[in-house]
Amino acid sequence: MDESAWQTDLSLSRSAMLFLHSLSVFVLAYLVVYFISGVSMLYIAYDLDIPARLFSSKTVFYLPSGSPLWTTDAIVSVYLAPPVTCLFIGLFALLLYQFLPRVNTSILFFVLWTFLHAFNRSFGLISEDLILKTDIHRVAAVFGFHKAIMVLSIGFSLFFLLKAGIFSGKLLFHHFPAARSHTFTNRLKIWFAAMFLPFLAGIGLFLLRDYGSVSVKDWILSGFLLLIILPIPFTRPKPQTDDTECIVPSIIQLLINIILAAVAFVAFSLFLDNGISFSSFTV
Repeated sequence: MDESAWQTDLSLSRSAMLFLHSLSVFVLAYLVVYFISGVSMLYIAYDLDIPARLFSSKTVFYLPSGSPLWTTDAIVSVYLAPPVTCLFIGLFALLLYQFLPRVNTSILFFVLWTFLHAFNRSFGLISEDLILKTDIHRVAAVFGFHKAIMVLSIGFSLFFLLKAGIFSGKLLFHHFPAARSHTFTNRLKIWFAAMFLPFLAGIGLFLLRDYGSVSVKDWILSGFLLLIILPIPFTRPKPQTDDTECIVPSIIQLLINIILAAVAFVAFSLFLDNGISFSSFTV
């Protein structure tokens, strides 16, 4: 793609390429974050002799809530595993970005969506569990947190989600030509093609896959992810330096991303269809 044309014009075809790049990476990043956080929860449960199984949309525990195996340490360790793991995944994605010698379109979107998915399944998951009185709410009850503290925790979580969105906006527009991102209208066009439409299509794809088992939790987490990306077009990018690398979408990268995303989506869906567990190591 001609770089000079990309710097001065965001045509429909270029918008479509941004959308497909971002959507394919959205899917890959989600699968990576979900699988790693799910396996971390599964392993800790296995280590504490709590039978559990990871499916494509949830983790199921085959143990009554009143079982003596649900000790205070078990409740805290098992239910805090996903948000803590996701927090580290998000921070690792940013750390990886700092050490990469070159950032292309695929890398930029992978860092962004991994960071966003990870923070959503960390702070967003905390808020969702406290609202629905599940998992993390059980941890809060163990520590004896009052309702006021839980409400305050939700507030802090939402604050960090908004901050994550603002930071992501700065990172995104930092790699776009200044001529394309210096006005709100241009930033809105980029956001619509590169973030909002991939969000709608990606969330729709996963909700469609899990049709019949979609829960209120899934809708709330999707809403929190939308909350994260909403501030992005309102974010003013930092002034670019001479060595700033502006992304120019590549058709070859796009084809590779689409193939990887499609294969990973089908493979993960089949692999987790009947669930996996550490106790049996069977699918």
